[in-house]
Amino acid sequence: KELATNSIRKLKTDQASFTYLAWDNDTRGLIYSFIDSKGISFSRLQLNAQGEVVNEELLFSRRDITWNSLFFIDKQQNLYYLANRNSSEHSRDTSLYSYNLTTGQTRNILSADIYFKPYKIALSPDKIQLALIGFNEQGLSEIKLLNLTEQSLVSVGETDHNWHFMTWFEDGSSLLLSNGSNLSKLTLSGELTALNFRSYNFLIYPQIVKDKLYFIEAKSDQDILISDMSQLSSPKKIIDSNTVDKGAAVSPNGNYIAYISAKNGLPQLFIKDRTHKTERLIFANSDKEYALTTPIWNKLGNQLISSLNNKPFIINLEQNSESIHWLNQVLGIPLAWYKKSDAILLVDKSSPNDQLVKLDLSNLQPVALNLSLKGDTVFLDHEDKLLRFTNHQVLYQDSAEPLLGKDTFVNHVFSTENGFFYLSTDQEKSKLSFYDYLKGNTKVSAELQDFCLSYCGKITEFKGNTILLKEQHSSADVLSLSIFSD
Repeated sequence: KELATNSIRKLKTDQASFTYLAWDNDTRGLIYSFIDSKGISFSRLQLNAQGEVVNEELLFSRRDITWNSLFFIDKQQNLYYLANRNSSEHSRDTSLYSYNLTTGQTRNILSADIYFKPYKIALSPDKIQLALIGFNEQGLSEIKLLNLTEQSLVSVGETDHNWHFMTWFEDGSSLLLSNGSNLSKLTLSGELTALNFRSYNFLIYPQIVKDKLYFIEAKSDQDILISDMSQLSSPKKIIDSNTVDKGAAVSPNGNYIAYISAKNGLPQLFIKDRTHKTERLIFANSDKEYALTTPIWNKLGNQLISSLNNKPFIINLEQNSESIHWLNQVLGIPLAWYKKSDAILLVDKSSPNDQLVKLDLSNLQPVALNLSLKGDTVFLDHEDKLLRFTNHQVLYQDSAEPLLGKDTFVNHVFSTENGFFYLSTDQEKSKLSFYDYLKGNTKVSAELQDFCLSYCGKITEFKGNTILLKEQHSSADVLSLSIFSD
Protein backbone atom coordinates (compact mmCIF):
# COMPACT_ATOMS: atom_id res chain seq x y z
CA LYS A 1 0.00 0.00 0.00
CA GLU A 2 1.30 3.43 -0.97
CA LEU A 3 0.47 5.59 2.06
CA ALA A 4 0.66 8.89 0.15
CA THR A 5 -1.86 7.86 -2.50
CA ASN A 6 -3.67 4.94 -0.76
CA SER A 7 -3.06 2.83 -3.86
CA ILE A 8 -2.62 -0.93 -3.38
CA ARG A 9 -0.55 -3.25 -5.55
CA LYS A 10 -0.63 -7.05 -5.42
CA LEU A 11 2.90 -8.46 -5.23
CA LYS A 12 2.09 -12.17 -5.46
CA THR A 13 -0.85 -13.94 -7.03
CA ASP A 14 -0.22 -17.48 -5.82
CA GLN A 15 -1.44 -18.53 -2.37
CA ALA A 16 0.79 -19.81 0.40
CA SER A 17 0.90 -19.93 4.20
CA PHE A 18 2.81 -16.65 4.51
CA THR A 19 4.00 -15.84 8.01
CA TYR A 20 6.10 -12.63 8.22
CA LEU A 21 7.65 -9.85 6.11
CA ALA A 22 10.74 -7.62 6.37
CA TRP A 23 12.14 -4.88 4.15
CA ASP A 24 15.70 -5.41 2.86
CA ASN A 25 16.52 -1.75 2.32
CA ASP A 26 20.06 -2.40 1.04
CA THR A 27 18.81 -4.28 -2.01
CA ARG A 28 15.30 -2.77 -2.34
CA GLY A 29 13.79 -6.14 -1.59
CA LEU A 30 10.93 -7.57 0.42
CA ILE A 31 11.70 -10.82 2.21
CA TYR A 32 8.90 -13.09 3.34
CA SER A 33 8.70 -16.41 5.13
CA PHE A 34 6.11 -19.13 4.61
CA ILE A 35 5.15 -22.60 5.77
CA ASP A 36 5.36 -25.42 3.25
CA SER A 37 4.80 -29.16 3.49
CA LYS A 38 8.19 -29.86 5.04
CA GLY A 39 9.12 -26.83 7.11
CA ILE A 40 9.81 -23.09 6.73
CA SER A 41 11.19 -21.23 3.71
CA PHE A 42 12.34 -17.66 3.11
CA SER A 43 12.10 -15.88 -0.26
CA ARG A 44 12.87 -12.39 -1.57
CA LEU A 45 10.91 -10.20 -3.96
CA GLN A 46 13.12 -7.70 -5.81
CA LEU A 47 11.28 -4.41 -6.38
CA ASN A 48 12.01 -1.47 -8.68
CA ALA A 49 11.68 2.21 -7.75
CA GLN A 50 7.95 2.07 -8.45
CA GLY A 51 7.48 -0.87 -6.07
CA GLU A 52 6.89 -3.40 -8.86
CA VAL A 53 8.27 -6.94 -8.64
CA VAL A 54 11.13 -7.50 -11.08
CA ASN A 55 12.52 -10.76 -9.67
CA GLU A 56 11.81 -13.43 -7.05
CA GLU A 57 14.24 -15.88 -5.49
CA LEU A 58 14.15 -18.58 -2.84
CA LEU A 59 16.75 -17.68 -0.20
CA PHE A 60 16.77 -20.79 2.00
CA SER A 61 14.58 -23.56 3.37
CA ARG A 62 14.75 -25.31 6.71
CA ARG A 63 13.25 -28.74 7.23
CA ASP A 64 14.13 -28.87 10.93
CA ILE A 65 11.74 -26.10 12.05
CA THR A 66 7.97 -25.62 11.86
CA TRP A 67 7.62 -22.09 13.30
CA ASN A 68 9.49 -18.82 12.88
CA SER A 69 9.08 -15.37 14.37
CA LEU A 70 9.04 -11.89 12.93
CA PHE A 71 12.52 -11.29 11.52
CA PHE A 72 14.92 -8.35 11.02
CA ILE A 73 17.96 -7.50 8.86
CA ASP A 74 21.01 -5.61 10.17
CA LYS A 75 23.64 -3.53 8.33
CA GLN A 76 25.77 -6.60 7.58
CA GLN A 77 22.87 -8.35 5.79
CA ASN A 78 22.29 -10.73 8.68
CA LEU A 79 18.67 -11.85 9.00
CA TYR A 80 17.69 -12.64 12.63
CA TYR A 81 14.75 -14.85 13.57
CA LEU A 82 13.47 -17.17 16.28
CA ALA A 83 12.42 -20.71 15.37
CA ASN A 84 11.45 -24.07 16.85
CA ARG A 85 10.17 -27.51 15.91
CA ASN A 86 6.93 -27.26 17.89
CA SER A 87 4.84 -25.10 15.54
CA SER A 88 4.23 -22.35 18.11
CA GLU A 89 5.83 -19.32 19.72
CA HIS A 90 4.25 -20.58 22.96
CA SER A 91 6.69 -23.48 22.95
CA ARG A 92 9.67 -23.01 25.25
CA ASP A 93 12.09 -24.80 22.89
CA THR A 94 12.98 -21.72 20.81
CA SER A 95 16.38 -20.67 19.44
CA LEU A 96 17.70 -17.45 17.92
CA TYR A 97 19.28 -17.85 14.46
CA SER A 98 20.94 -15.60 11.92
CA TYR A 99 21.23 -16.08 8.17
CA ASN A 100 23.62 -13.96 6.13
CA LEU A 101 21.95 -12.89 2.89
CA THR A 102 25.35 -12.49 1.20
CA THR A 103 27.25 -15.63 2.25
CA GLY A 104 24.31 -17.95 2.98
CA GLN A 105 25.76 -18.86 6.39
CA THR A 106 23.37 -19.87 9.20
CA ARG A 107 24.32 -19.51 12.86
CA ASN A 108 22.59 -20.60 16.06
CA ILE A 109 23.14 -17.60 18.30
CA LEU A 110 21.09 -18.46 21.38
CA SER A 111 19.20 -21.55 22.51
CA ALA A 112 16.47 -21.60 25.14
CA ASP A 113 17.27 -22.91 28.61
CA ILE A 114 15.48 -22.89 31.96
CA TYR A 115 16.73 -19.36 32.67
CA PHE A 116 15.55 -17.60 29.48
CA LYS A 117 13.16 -18.72 26.75
CA PRO A 118 12.82 -16.02 24.03
CA TYR A 119 9.56 -15.57 22.10
CA LYS A 120 9.85 -12.14 20.38
CA ILE A 121 12.68 -10.02 18.96
CA ALA A 122 13.08 -6.44 17.68
CA LEU A 123 16.05 -4.73 15.97
CA SER A 124 17.12 -1.28 17.22
CA PRO A 125 16.80 1.71 14.83
CA ASP A 126 20.61 1.89 14.48
CA LYS A 127 20.63 -1.88 13.75
CA ILE A 128 23.36 -2.69 16.26
CA GLN A 129 21.24 -4.13 19.10
CA LEU A 130 18.64 -6.86 19.07
CA ALA A 131 16.04 -6.79 21.84
CA LEU A 132 14.72 -10.18 22.97
CA ILE A 133 11.76 -10.79 25.24
CA GLY A 134 11.25 -14.20 26.80
CA PHE A 135 10.26 -16.04 29.95
CA ASN A 136 12.76 -16.31 32.77
CA GLU A 137 12.97 -19.01 35.43
CA GLN A 138 10.09 -17.42 37.38
CA GLY A 139 7.85 -17.37 34.29
CA LEU A 140 8.06 -13.56 33.98
CA SER A 141 8.59 -11.81 30.64
CA GLU A 142 12.15 -10.49 30.74
CA ILE A 143 13.72 -8.16 28.16
CA LYS A 144 17.37 -8.57 27.16
CA LEU A 145 19.64 -6.74 24.70
CA LEU A 146 22.05 -8.53 22.40
CA ASN A 147 24.91 -6.36 21.16
CA LEU A 148 25.40 -7.61 17.60
CA THR A 149 29.00 -6.40 17.42
CA GLU A 150 30.25 -7.82 20.70
CA GLN A 151 27.66 -10.66 20.93
CA SER A 152 27.08 -9.72 24.58
CA LEU A 153 23.68 -10.24 26.23
CA VAL A 154 22.45 -8.05 29.10
CA SER A 155 19.13 -7.86 30.92
CA VAL A 156 17.15 -4.61 30.74
CA GLY A 157 14.11 -5.39 32.86
CA GLU A 158 11.07 -7.61 33.39
CA THR A 159 7.32 -7.14 33.32
CA ASP A 160 4.74 -9.77 34.29
CA HIS A 161 3.57 -13.26 33.34
CA ASN A 162 1.89 -12.11 30.09
CA TRP A 163 3.16 -12.53 26.54
CA HIS A 164 4.11 -9.18 24.99
CA PHE A 165 4.65 -7.74 21.54
CA MET A 166 7.65 -5.43 21.31
CA THR A 167 9.09 -2.67 19.13
CA TRP A 168 11.60 0.17 19.49
CA PHE A 169 10.88 3.86 19.85
CA GLU A 170 12.54 5.86 17.05
CA ASP A 171 15.23 7.39 19.28
CA GLY A 172 16.48 3.93 20.29
CA SER A 173 16.40 4.73 24.01
CA SER A 174 13.32 2.70 24.94
CA LEU A 175 10.98 -0.10 23.90
CA LEU A 176 7.23 -0.24 23.46
CA LEU A 177 5.49 -3.31 24.90
CA SER A 178 1.95 -4.47 24.19
CA ASN A 179 0.12 -7.30 25.95
CA GLY A 180 -2.59 -7.08 23.28
CA SER A 181 -4.69 -4.63 25.30
CA ASN A 182 -2.42 -2.19 27.13
CA LEU A 183 0.77 -0.40 26.09
CA SER A 184 3.82 0.27 28.24
CA LYS A 185 7.24 1.86 27.78
CA LEU A 186 10.51 0.34 28.99
CA THR A 187 13.64 2.49 28.99
CA LEU A 188 17.05 0.87 28.50
CA SER A 189 17.80 1.80 32.10
CA GLY A 190 14.97 -0.50 33.20
CA GLU A 191 12.19 1.98 34.00
CA LEU A 192 8.75 0.60 33.07
CA THR A 193 5.74 2.92 32.77
CA ALA A 194 2.18 2.31 31.56
CA LEU A 195 0.99 4.45 28.65
CA ASN A 196 -2.43 6.06 28.51
CA PHE A 197 -4.01 3.73 25.99
CA ARG A 198 -6.29 0.68 26.18
CA SER A 199 -8.31 -1.35 23.71
CA TYR A 200 -10.83 -4.17 24.12
CA ASN A 201 -9.66 -5.55 20.79
CA PHE A 202 -6.37 -7.37 20.30
CA LEU A 203 -3.44 -5.08 19.37
CA ILE A 204 -0.58 -7.01 17.82
CA TYR A 205 2.73 -6.39 16.02
CA PRO A 206 3.21 -2.69 16.84
CA GLN A 207 5.75 -0.66 14.86
CA ILE A 208 6.76 2.96 15.40
CA VAL A 209 7.64 5.03 12.33
CA LYS A 210 8.29 8.74 12.88
CA ASP A 211 5.38 10.10 14.94
CA LYS A 212 2.96 7.21 14.36
CA LEU A 213 2.37 3.81 15.86
CA TYR A 214 1.18 1.19 13.37
CA PHE A 215 -0.39 -2.06 14.55
CA ILE A 216 -2.90 -4.75 13.65
CA GLU A 217 -6.21 -4.60 15.50
CA ALA A 218 -7.76 -8.07 15.58
CA LYS A 219 -11.47 -8.38 16.36
CA SER A 220 -13.32 -11.60 17.13
CA ASP A 221 -16.82 -12.63 18.17
CA GLN A 222 -16.94 -16.32 19.10
CA ASP A 223 -20.07 -18.04 20.40
CA ILE A 224 -20.74 -21.46 21.92
CA LEU A 225 -23.45 -23.63 20.37
CA ILE A 226 -25.02 -26.89 21.43
CA SER A 227 -26.84 -29.81 19.83
CA ASP A 228 -28.34 -33.05 21.10
CA MET A 229 -26.86 -36.35 19.88
CA SER A 230 -30.25 -38.08 19.94
CA GLN A 231 -32.08 -35.38 17.98
CA LEU A 232 -29.27 -33.78 15.92
CA SER A 233 -31.24 -30.60 15.40
CA SER A 234 -29.61 -27.44 14.11
CA PRO A 235 -27.16 -26.14 16.75
CA LYS A 236 -28.49 -23.46 19.06
CA LYS A 237 -26.46 -20.69 20.66
CA ILE A 238 -26.17 -21.29 24.37
CA ILE A 239 -23.50 -18.65 25.14
CA ASP A 240 -23.33 -15.40 23.18
CA SER A 241 -21.81 -12.26 24.69
CA ASN A 242 -20.71 -10.42 21.51
CA THR A 243 -17.09 -11.10 22.41
CA VAL A 244 -14.89 -14.21 22.66
CA ASP A 245 -16.60 -17.14 24.39
CA LYS A 246 -14.54 -20.30 23.98
CA GLY A 247 -12.98 -23.34 25.64
CA ALA A 248 -16.34 -24.89 26.53
CA ALA A 249 -16.34 -28.16 28.49
CA VAL A 250 -19.39 -30.20 29.57
CA SER A 251 -19.51 -31.62 33.10
CA PRO A 252 -19.59 -35.43 33.53
CA ASN A 253 -23.33 -35.38 34.35
CA GLY A 254 -24.05 -33.12 31.37
CA ASN A 255 -25.76 -30.45 33.48
CA TYR A 256 -23.10 -27.73 33.35
CA ILE A 257 -20.85 -26.06 30.81
CA ALA A 258 -17.62 -24.40 31.94
CA TYR A 259 -16.16 -21.88 29.51
CA ILE A 260 -13.83 -18.91 28.99
CA SER A 261 -15.27 -15.48 28.21
CA ALA A 262 -13.79 -12.02 27.69
CA LYS A 263 -17.16 -10.33 28.24
CA ASN A 264 -15.70 -8.22 31.08
CA GLY A 265 -12.64 -7.12 29.11
CA LEU A 266 -10.26 -9.96 30.06
CA PRO A 267 -10.45 -13.77 30.07
CA GLN A 268 -12.47 -15.24 32.94
CA LEU A 269 -14.07 -18.61 33.70
CA PHE A 270 -17.83 -19.09 33.97
CA ILE A 271 -20.22 -22.00 34.54
CA LYS A 272 -23.56 -22.26 32.75
CA ASP A 273 -26.33 -24.26 34.44
CA ARG A 274 -28.20 -25.90 31.57
CA THR A 275 -31.20 -26.84 33.71
CA HIS A 276 -31.88 -23.47 35.35
CA LYS A 277 -30.45 -21.34 32.51
CA THR A 278 -28.24 -19.45 34.95
CA GLU A 279 -24.50 -18.83 35.03
CA ARG A 280 -21.91 -17.71 37.53
CA LEU A 281 -18.37 -16.38 37.49
CA ILE A 282 -15.99 -18.93 39.00
CA PHE A 283 -12.58 -17.38 38.19
CA ALA A 284 -12.35 -13.59 38.08
CA ASN A 285 -8.69 -13.39 36.95
CA SER A 286 -7.83 -10.63 39.42
CA ASP A 287 -4.20 -10.66 38.24
CA LYS A 288 -5.44 -9.49 34.79
CA GLU A 289 -3.39 -11.94 32.78
CA TYR A 290 -4.40 -13.15 29.35
CA ALA A 291 -3.37 -16.73 28.56
CA LEU A 292 -6.21 -18.66 30.20
CA THR A 293 -6.57 -22.29 29.10
CA THR A 294 -9.64 -24.47 28.55
CA PRO A 295 -11.05 -25.78 31.85
CA ILE A 296 -11.02 -29.55 32.44
CA TRP A 297 -13.49 -31.39 34.69
CA ASN A 298 -12.51 -34.15 37.07
CA LYS A 299 -14.49 -37.40 36.91
CA LEU A 300 -16.72 -36.43 39.87
CA GLY A 301 -17.65 -33.06 38.39
CA ASN A 302 -16.75 -31.13 41.55
CA GLN A 303 -13.41 -29.72 40.40
CA LEU A 304 -11.97 -27.96 37.36
CA ILE A 305 -8.35 -27.38 36.43
CA SER A 306 -7.02 -24.65 34.17
CA SER A 307 -3.92 -22.46 33.92
CA LEU A 308 -3.23 -18.74 33.70
CA ASN A 309 -0.05 -17.88 31.81
CA ASN A 310 1.21 -21.41 32.50
CA LYS A 311 0.36 -21.27 36.22
CA PRO A 312 -2.08 -24.16 36.88
CA PHE A 313 -4.88 -23.88 39.41
CA ILE A 314 -7.77 -26.03 40.63
CA ILE A 315 -11.28 -24.69 41.20
CA ASN A 316 -13.14 -26.53 43.98
CA LEU A 317 -16.86 -26.22 43.31
CA GLU A 318 -19.52 -26.07 45.98
CA GLN A 319 -23.24 -25.61 45.35
CA ASN A 320 -23.13 -21.81 45.47
CA SER A 321 -19.45 -21.01 45.92
CA GLU A 322 -15.99 -21.96 44.76
CA SER A 323 -12.39 -21.79 46.00
CA ILE A 324 -9.15 -21.51 44.04
CA HIS A 325 -6.09 -23.62 44.80
CA TRP A 326 -2.92 -22.62 42.93
CA LEU A 327 -0.30 -25.29 42.16
CA ASN A 328 2.54 -22.89 42.87
CA GLN A 329 5.30 -25.49 42.59
CA VAL A 330 4.38 -26.26 38.96
CA LEU A 331 4.65 -24.39 35.65
CA GLY A 332 2.60 -25.87 32.84
CA ILE A 333 -0.65 -26.37 30.93
CA PRO A 334 -3.10 -29.14 31.99
CA LEU A 335 -4.37 -31.36 29.16
CA ALA A 336 -6.42 -34.09 30.88
CA TRP A 337 -7.48 -35.44 34.26
CA TYR A 338 -6.63 -39.09 34.87
CA LYS A 339 -9.64 -41.30 35.56
CA LYS A 340 -8.05 -43.97 37.75
CA SER A 341 -5.80 -41.75 39.88
CA ASP A 342 -5.76 -38.23 41.26
CA ALA A 343 -3.32 -36.95 38.68
CA ILE A 344 -3.13 -34.51 35.77
CA LEU A 345 -1.61 -34.87 32.31
CA LEU A 346 0.45 -31.70 32.00
CA VAL A 347 2.71 -29.93 29.49
CA ASP A 348 5.75 -29.01 31.56
CA LYS A 349 6.52 -25.37 30.70
CA SER A 350 9.57 -25.30 32.96
CA SER A 351 11.30 -27.55 30.43
CA PRO A 352 12.58 -26.03 27.18
CA ASN A 353 10.91 -28.55 24.89
CA ASP A 354 7.33 -29.01 26.17
CA GLN A 355 7.79 -32.38 27.85
CA LEU A 356 4.66 -34.22 28.99
CA VAL A 357 4.42 -35.24 32.63
CA LYS A 358 1.95 -37.01 34.89
CA LEU A 359 1.44 -34.77 37.91
CA ASP A 360 0.34 -36.52 41.09
CA LEU A 361 -1.92 -34.04 42.91
CA SER A 362 -1.32 -35.64 46.31
CA ASN A 363 2.35 -34.64 46.38
CA LEU A 364 2.74 -32.49 43.22
CA GLN A 365 5.53 -34.75 41.99
CA PRO A 366 5.77 -34.85 38.17
CA VAL A 367 6.63 -38.11 36.44
CA ALA A 368 8.19 -37.68 32.98
CA LEU A 369 6.36 -39.54 30.20
CA ASN A 370 9.34 -39.32 27.82
CA LEU A 371 7.32 -37.54 25.16
CA SER A 372 7.54 -33.99 23.84
CA LEU A 373 4.31 -32.35 22.66
CA LYS A 374 5.72 -30.93 19.38
CA GLY A 375 2.36 -29.69 18.17
CA ASP A 376 0.65 -33.09 18.57
CA THR A 377 -2.76 -33.69 20.15
CA VAL A 378 -2.56 -36.06 23.13
CA PHE A 379 -5.32 -37.66 25.19
CA LEU A 380 -6.00 -40.57 27.55
CA ASP A 381 -8.00 -43.73 26.84
CA HIS A 382 -10.41 -45.48 29.24
CA GLU A 383 -7.47 -47.08 31.09
CA ASP A 384 -5.43 -43.86 31.24
CA LYS A 385 -3.03 -44.97 28.52
CA LEU A 386 -1.58 -42.06 26.55
CA LEU A 387 -2.48 -41.65 22.86
CA ARG A 388 -1.13 -39.09 20.43
CA PHE A 389 -2.54 -37.73 17.21
CA THR A 390 0.41 -36.89 14.97
CA ASN A 391 1.04 -36.71 11.22
CA HIS A 392 -2.61 -37.66 10.53
CA GLN A 393 -2.31 -40.88 12.53
CA VAL A 394 -3.45 -41.96 16.02
CA LEU A 395 -0.92 -44.01 18.01
CA TYR A 396 -0.35 -45.15 21.55
CA GLN A 397 2.64 -43.47 23.18
CA ASP A 398 4.79 -46.61 23.15
CA SER A 399 3.74 -47.81 19.69
CA ALA A 400 4.78 -46.89 16.18
CA GLU A 401 1.80 -48.70 14.65
CA PRO A 402 -1.20 -46.49 13.72
CA LEU A 403 -4.27 -47.49 15.69
CA LEU A 404 -6.56 -47.02 12.67
CA GLY A 405 -4.25 -48.51 10.06
CA LYS A 406 -1.74 -46.81 7.81
CA ASP A 407 -4.29 -46.13 5.08
CA THR A 408 -6.53 -43.96 7.29
CA PHE A 409 -5.67 -40.28 6.92
CA VAL A 410 -7.08 -38.54 10.01
CA ASN A 411 -7.76 -34.79 10.02
CA HIS A 412 -9.09 -34.27 13.54
CA VAL A 413 -9.78 -36.21 16.74
CA PHE A 414 -12.41 -35.73 19.47
CA SER A 415 -11.68 -37.70 22.63
CA THR A 416 -14.59 -39.19 24.61
CA GLU A 417 -14.81 -41.44 27.67
CA ASN A 418 -15.10 -44.74 25.77
CA GLY A 419 -13.28 -43.92 22.54
CA PHE A 420 -12.77 -41.11 20.08
CA PHE A 421 -14.52 -39.66 17.08
CA TYR A 422 -12.26 -38.84 14.18
CA LEU A 423 -12.61 -36.90 10.95
CA SER A 424 -11.22 -38.12 7.66
CA THR A 425 -11.88 -37.27 4.02
CA ASP A 426 -13.90 -39.53 1.76
CA GLN A 427 -14.40 -38.44 -1.86
CA GLU A 428 -13.59 -34.85 -0.92
CA LYS A 429 -16.20 -34.86 1.87
CA SER A 430 -15.71 -34.90 5.63
CA LYS A 431 -16.39 -38.34 7.10
CA LEU A 432 -17.00 -38.89 10.81
CA SER A 433 -16.10 -42.24 12.37
CA PHE A 434 -15.82 -43.59 15.90
CA TYR A 435 -13.18 -45.81 17.46
CA ASP A 436 -14.41 -47.72 20.53
CA TYR A 437 -11.60 -48.77 22.90
CA LEU A 438 -13.28 -52.16 23.44
CA LYS A 439 -14.88 -52.82 20.04
CA GLY A 440 -12.57 -51.01 17.64
CA ASN A 441 -13.93 -49.12 14.64
CA THR A 442 -17.70 -48.62 14.70
CA LYS A 443 -19.93 -46.83 12.21
CA VAL A 444 -21.83 -43.70 13.13
CA SER A 445 -25.47 -43.26 12.19
CA ALA A 446 -26.45 -41.82 8.83
CA GLU A 447 -28.10 -38.93 10.69
CA LEU A 448 -24.87 -38.08 12.53
CA GLN A 449 -22.94 -38.36 9.26
CA ASP A 450 -25.32 -35.87 7.63
CA PHE A 451 -24.96 -33.60 10.65
CA CYS A 452 -21.21 -33.76 10.23
CA LEU A 453 -21.38 -32.68 6.58
CA SER A 454 -22.98 -29.44 7.74
CA TYR A 455 -21.30 -28.77 11.07
CA CYS A 456 -18.16 -30.87 11.64
CA GLY A 457 -15.90 -27.89 11.04
CA LYS A 458 -17.49 -26.20 14.07
CA ILE A 459 -17.55 -29.11 16.56
CA THR A 460 -15.34 -28.70 19.64
CA GLU A 461 -16.47 -31.57 21.91
CA PHE A 462 -18.60 -34.71 22.11
CA LYS A 463 -19.70 -35.41 25.67
CA GLY A 464 -22.32 -38.04 26.40
CA ASN A 465 -25.44 -36.94 24.54
CA THR A 466 -24.14 -33.39 23.98
CA ILE A 467 -22.31 -31.90 21.03
CA LEU A 468 -20.57 -28.56 21.59
CA LEU A 469 -19.77 -26.32 18.63
CA LYS A 470 -18.32 -22.88 18.03
CA GLU A 471 -19.23 -20.07 15.66
CA GLN A 472 -16.63 -17.42 15.04
CA HIS A 473 -16.48 -14.17 13.12
CA SER A 474 -13.05 -12.52 12.95
CA SER A 475 -11.57 -9.50 11.22
CA ALA A 476 -8.37 -7.49 11.41
CA ASP A 477 -7.38 -3.99 10.34
CA VAL A 478 -4.07 -2.16 10.11
CA LEU A 479 -4.37 1.03 12.16
CA SER A 480 -2.15 4.01 12.90
CA LEU A 481 -2.07 5.98 16.14
CA SER A 482 -0.48 9.38 16.46
CA ILE A 483 2.07 9.57 19.27
CA PHE A 484 2.28 12.63 21.51
CA SER A 485 5.06 13.03 24.07
CA ASP A 486 5.19 15.43 27.00
